[in-house]
Amino acid sequence: MSLQASLVMTGTANRTSMLVIDMFTSILFCSGPAGHIKNCAISNVRCKYIDAEDCVLINVTAERIVARPGSILYNLIESQNDESEEGIAAATTTTAEPREVRVGVFREDGGMDVVHSSLDIDGGKDCC
Repeated sequence: MSLQASLVMTGTANRTSMLVIDMFTSILFCSGPAGHIKNCAISNVRCKYIDAEDCVLINVTAERIVARPGSILYNLIESQNDESEEGIAAATTTTAEPREVRVGVFREDGGMDVVHSSLDIDGGKDCC
């Protein structure tokens, strides 16, 4: 078992879950996932299932994570206690479309706003 796999397989994963990763993926401090990860950089991710390819995930907690090529998810917590229709759907699966950027920003009251963007948007160039 590689160092990458041993870091991922610790934590809350049950013995029947299986995580498949490739040799180009870097994983630090993740717990519990089953699924597939290919060519990703992942740190402090907690989930029961993950399907990620060519993406960056940092500080993400959700029941299920689906991250498509080029996506970036940072500082996101999908709560099952969220009563909004969108929150309930997000608690089931956090899905990032190709090249999507999603960042959680916490407010003083403890709530979280999510900023959505895309790698195709460059705010420093002719935006208007």
